Amino acid sequence: MREIKLRGYSVERLCADSQWVEGFGVMTTEYANGTKDYTMFTYYGNYQVYGKSVGQCTGLHDKNGKEIFEGDIVKLEFDGIERIFEVGIETVVREVKSHPSFADKYAKVAITGVVFKWEGFQLFPCVDYQGMSDTERMEIIGNIFENPELLEVAK
Repeated sequence: MREIKLRGYSVERLCADSQWVEGFGVMTTEYANGTKDYTMFTYYGNYQVYGKSVGQCTGLHDKNGKEIFEGDIVKLEFDGIERIFEVGIETVVREVKSHPSFADKYAKVAITGVVFKWEGFQLFPCVDYQGMSDTERMEIIGNIFENPELLEVAK
């Protein structure tokens, strides 16, 4: 069974080097005045986190072996060109070639998975002719919660 791992940025100041906490669940509490609190459940206790910071672990690792989370910003240099992507977990509709015995040559399918958002596109991780995944060449350079300006620079 695959472990579901989440990450969020703690509202309270922590004694650790980082404000990020990893857990296994998030509870949203909505108040009558419209405000919300987000509580991250961890093995070490519960922490209030910023809702916009919460992201799920993708199960993928960057070239340095660091886990890639939803909301991370990654850099990929390929053929001398540097590209910056935002990592997401989304459902994307694509047209794919059908099985030869099916009436229609192509079918639309909804695929849910890890996507790399770039210039208005939602791209899936690719594997080259040698079997190497894009993610093995990528490097995490920040995240959309702490470093949104990295995406602005990329435009």
